[in-house]
Amino acid sequence: MSTAEESINYLFRDDPHLQEAQKYRKLLDYQQFIPFMTMEPFLDEVLEALKKKYKLAVATNRTNTIHPILKVLNSNIF
Repeated sequence: MSTAEESINYLFRDDPHLQEAQKYRKLLDYQQFIPFMTMEPFLDEVLEALKKKYKLAVATNRTNTIHPILKVLNSNIF
């Protein structure tokens, strides 16, 4: 897994427009892409089973999109 910044750095590694691409990335509203995301099969079931025995947490490099993603995916685990 890579951050958006790392991905742009990789994709534009030999391109003189790298800094321009990074500036554009920072202006982009990623929430428009959330409806196209899919949850891994059986993830809810696995998390529900783990939740009975362990405290769960989310470790992510997302900033303002994790709650909308969980809402769109109807995940009530957390």
